[in-house]
Amino acid sequence: MGVLVAQHEATWTLESQKEAIREVRNFVLAKPTPHLHTRDMEGMCNTLMVLRFLHDFEGCLEQLHCTRVGDALTGEPLDRWSVLELFCRPWVVTQGQGVVLLRLEEHVPVSLRALCALCSPWGLPFGALLAWVTLQSPSAFCRLHLRRIVGPRLVPCRVHLDSNYHVEHGGLCMEALAKVAASPVGICQVVKGAIPHFHFSAA
Repeated sequence: MGVLVAQHEATWTLESQKEAIREVRNFVLAKPTPHLHTRDMEGMCNTLMVLRFLHDFEGCLEQLHCTRVGDALTGEPLDRWSVLELFCRPWVVTQGQGVVLLRLEEHVPVSLRALCALCSPWGLPFGALLAWVTLQSPSAFCRLHLRRIVGPRLVPCRVHLDSNYHVEHGGLCMEALAKVAASPVGICQVVKGAIPHFHFSAA
């Protein structure tokens, strides 16, 4: 009850992934839930931490989409499957005693799910082999393919906000914190911490 479920579809590029995150951010600010709101300090802290998670997640994706070639950075990731699988993982953002605040997951139409299931006997090994030949991650391809068949409840990735972040509001009133929530810079100044690196392992 009270969980914000945010779904995305066809987010194969960095720009589409960033746009999906922007839409989730707007939902958090514009569509209050029992746990994400600005009516009291608990709801405000939850909101600020979720927004900080979205900010950090977007920053991680931007880094992974850049590949260093010599002294220059290109806009294409070396391992596209790993980056896509990372974004499309079913993310479950929790607080306190396992209270789920946000689910970020890929929406797979029934027709596409059926097609993936139908093609999996030969498509899964062929795709994994192709990923290996092109120096990408076969395991990332397989995880992405299997989740598109089974759905987002397959091995979700949990982020425990209160284990990774803490809010240092410095006595700011609710109105001032609401203004902070609308600014990425302000959020980073008030919410300290970062998502553990192991959450972003593409292995």
